[in-house]
Amino acid sequence: MPTRRAARTAPLSSAQESLWFLRAADPEATTYHIPTLIQRPQGIDVGTLRAALTAVAARHEMLRTTFPVRGGGPVQRIGEPGPFDVEVVDVRDRPDAENFVLRDARARSATAFDLEDAPPLRCVVWQGLTSGDAVLLCVHHIAIDQWSLAILVEDLATAYDAVEAGTDVRLPEVPLQFADFAAWEREALDTDQARRTESERIADLRDYPNQLRLGAPPTGDAAPTGPDSERGLLDLVFPESVGELLPRRARELRVTPFLLALAAFQETVRRWSGQERFLIGTTLTQRSGAELDRTVGYFLNTVPLRCRVRASASFAELCAVVRQEFTEGMRCQATPFDRLVRGLSVSRVGRPLTQLAFSVLPAGPVESVGPWRELPVPPLGKAAFDLTVLVAAGSGRPTGVIEFDPGVYPRQTVAALHDDFTTLLAAALANPGVPVSRLPLSPRPGGGSQGTLIGPQMDLVTMVRSRVAATGKEGRG
Repeated sequence: MPTRRAARTAPLSSAQESLWFLRAADPEATTYHIPTLIQRPQGIDVGTLRAALTAVAARHEMLRTTFPVRGGGPVQRIGEPGPFDVEVVDVRDRPDAENFVLRDARARSATAFDLEDAPPLRCVVWQGLTSGDAVLLCVHHIAIDQWSLAILVEDLATAYDAVEAGTDVRLPEVPLQFADFAAWEREALDTDQARRTESERIADLRDYPNQLRLGAPPTGDAAPTGPDSERGLLDLVFPESVGELLPRRARELRVTPFLLALAAFQETVRRWSGQERFLIGTTLTQRSGAELDRTVGYFLNTVPLRCRVRASASFAELCAVVRQEFTEGMRCQATPFDRLVRGLSVSRVGRPLTQLAFSVLPAGPVESVGPWRELPVPPLGKAAFDLTVLVAAGSGRPTGVIEFDPGVYPRQTVAALHDDFTTLLAAALANPGVPVSRLPLSPRPGGGSQGTLIGPQMDLVTMVRSRVAATGKEGRG
């Protein structure tokens, strides 16, 4: 486990280093800007907010860390605690104040960060809204993940209440800072065991195609252009029967509801791609103990999962395969994604190794933080993957969203995939003993449903060409 260090500099974690190089290649890219817009109906006193934010930044080193280049590479430099800047915008005289704030928040979130010389967090307040003043917290992903964002908002609300009441700010203790984790990770990855795990995982993945296309490439529709078309979102809506059956079937099949949904998605991908062997990425946290539960930082790693879907297997059998592979993925989750890409000699052009992802939908940052409520800010920049399914599958009816690159998959294609996935999942829950190839997909206009192997826009010739392009030779997979 990490131990506390006293130095004011530290190496970047492997995930941070990957983001740093991506940003260095395209400093104006906004993909990794994480904006959160929150509102307080009672209004906001700027002095109180500034004092609260200063207290939060004093507790969490990552919020006052810069990333200069030293010795030919980036390092983390932790700044001393001090007053935190808050920008104020008065909208009292604007008739369209509500819409203006949403537009302005998006525009300000798209402004590039100066990670070398300035903190990775900026704060803007809009005062004069009839529904309550609003605060934008925009953080670069190199400093935060969704778990950390919830900590930031919770601590800010706690500190604000304390400052407003004139009492001492008492925030939960943070045993370890992110720089402690980053230094520990560097040492942990430089061990024989870590190198052995990395080599084993590279060998496991080597015979799997590193390109995956769902159906034929889009035709007839011009690829969208402009900042508002780089990332599409589509809400996942599951049939009521899924909420009723999912927890029970998960217990019966000895998998989590999330893995059961992943199994259904893998069969959907098999139908759409014509491939029985492929890779899907999932995002796992590197928080390895309770000492890191309150630490703000970027702890995420993309783990490629091997998908082996036999048409003759029952859905119950597929769930067992998915459970086994997810367990193996968890064993290798500390192996940095970039090391796998490098070890497999995969081209870094585009989205290497995994173009599809299936992950847990993170909870919102302000679900239970007093009077504060979250306002919607559309995500910025390009989608991280061609298509990502994010699912919150607990004890009831699951929820989720599909994030996609409209330049790869038009919205109508994603909508058809959504319908097939949710229909197949409902059918699998109703009868998990049948072969997956017999599970129905959503009916198509004009009657009928999706074929067993061929995607919605894919004839047999296109399917074969797609498989050859993905695997490098006929017959693999």
